[in-house]
Amino acid sequence: MTVAHLTSDIGPRLDRLPLTRLHVFTVAVCIFAMACALGEISLSGALSAIVSTGPNKASAGELSALLSSVYVGAIVGAPLFGYLADRRGRRTILIVVLLWTALMSTAAGFTHDVRQLAVCRGLAGLSLGALPPLVIALLADVLPPNRRGAVTLWCVALATLGPTCTLLFVRVMATASWPGVEGWRLTFWVLAAVCASTAAAATLLPESPRFLSVRGRTLQADQALERYEQSPPLGWMGEDKRAERPVPMAAATTGPRNASLVFVLFALSPWATAAFAVLWGAVLTERGFALNDALLVVGLSTFGPLFGNLLGSAGVDRIDRRHGLVACSVMMLVTGAVFVTSEVATWVLFAAAFYGVGASIYLSILNLYAAEFFPTEGRGRRLASAWALNRLGAAIAPLLLVPLLRNHGAAQMFSVVAGVILLSIVVTCLAPKGMQRHGLS
Repeated sequence: MTVAHLTSDIGPRLDRLPLTRLHVFTVAVCIFAMACALGEISLSGALSAIVSTGPNKASAGELSALLSSVYVGAIVGAPLFGYLADRRGRRTILIVVLLWTALMSTAAGFTHDVRQLAVCRGLAGLSLGALPPLVIALLADVLPPNRRGAVTLWCVALATLGPTCTLLFVRVMATASWPGVEGWRLTFWVLAAVCASTAAAATLLPESPRFLSVRGRTLQADQALERYEQSPPLGWMGEDKRAERPVPMAAATTGPRNASLVFVLFALSPWATAAFAVLWGAVLTERGFALNDALLVVGLSTFGPLFGNLLGSAGVDRIDRRHGLVACSVMMLVTGAVFVTSEVATWVLFAAAFYGVGASIYLSILNLYAAEFFPTEGRGRRLASAWALNRLGAAIAPLLLVPLLRNHGAAQMFSVVAGVILLSIVVTCLAPKGMQRHGLS
């Protein structure tokens, strides 16, 4: 077989494969990697409570620096590691990012004051911001087209258990007796161990055959692909040796205009999917609901990403990605309006639950849509750069929404969020068709 033939044949051969045990192992590594990232980020809330009490209580400036440090690092780190993933390989940079996270988590456990902790959190943010888009890019590279959407949403759903497990562990450590060691430090060290173990497991994966092919490393691409071809298919999922015939590889649509529309969607998304949800507790207390009711809504909302992605996985590969985005946007518009206007606690609770489901499915479909849209040659850096815009928006939006809430009320604040959602629907309708069930370029 000639080198030229190998180069042109890698993608179609990869797309014709059924879901195999090696695919499942790849997904398992990605689940733990993303769970580590989400768990680390979720620690900010616990740390804000820990450093706000005791004799060495943090000042307002120190607390602000601690809470923002991870997001500042993520804005810088996502495009940086995304670029490296397109140069050095998805698996290689995934290992580097996990080891860097483990190193920074270990260092955070040894810090002596809030300023040192903020520095470690900022440095950890470099890798934490890169992990989600890197995982999505790797899965888009290797998963069979007919299973790509469903398996990716399952991966995201299970990874969202990371914050729940992390915060429960913090709670247990805070009430346990550990002579000479504070419980939150042990949490960092356990997360570091999980990151290092996941990095070790990632060394057993082949590099993305699609990535190797577009980089001209054709013999290595063929060897990596052979590992997937030789892996047994999943009989328990009804897979046989030949997968359902995928839709032929889509024609390239990545012109400057279309790429700009995708980036705009990422810039708009945090207003509805992150900033508004973060303010739910403040919205309810501002409207006169009891604190216990507000905390119940906030607590139950943490399960939205889990149930949302599990629910979305059933139909994500059956409809155009854009249609899924529009459906989720409409769902957020309706349930968000009920949330900020209804006086009935039960309706507010159900509205929050369904809003969280819609927001979680929206964000997963958007990342999947972008990963399929960008070509393999630039998938890592472009998806990571788009994700950095999302993180930047998540940092900026609350600064504008909180004054609106305090000065004009919840309905006026949500009217701004609703306007952003409507704008995103318009942009989605102008964006190119999704590439679900297609081979990727």
